[in-house]
Amino acid sequence: MSVYCEAVHELLHRYGTPVARIVVIDRTKLGLLGELDEQYAAKTLQVTVDTVRNLKAVNQEPTALPANLQFDAPHVMLPEAAAISAYRPGQTDPPRAGNLLVTLSAISFTADREEALVYGSFTCGGMCGQGVIMRMTKAADGWRVARVLDVWIS
Repeated sequence: MSVYCEAVHELLHRYGTPVARIVVIDRTKLGLLGELDEQYAAKTLQVTVDTVRNLKAVNQEPTALPANLQFDAPHVMLPEAAAISAYRPGQTDPPRAGNLLVTLSAISFTADREEALVYGSFTCGGMCGQGVIMRMTKAADGWRVARVLDVWIS
């Protein structure tokens, strides 16, 4: 299982409600880490401060997500404006029933590629959503979430 697939699996677990469709923004986006306390993040995730800084560094420019991702629910990958429109029809409209809007960052791998950091977030309505940094470890059967830092929640 890829880092992105495991990250979305974790986001679905945190959401805790069945999802009809995952609407994924097709380019990486870090989001809301400008004021992140790097020391606290490193301690919580049990990584070095440089590892946290590298997550920011690899996310200076958006990049395309892989097109072949598979998730636990039906999904569509769209450019940001189209993803938001698919998620909710109008700026003031509620989300379409069962839709979850997901954003993922670029992945920051360790030199040996045995661990990774990735940011993921989901939006499920007005004051409903969460953004987290996940520390992943490589296992024999794929990537697994080892630690999570809540960045924001609403």
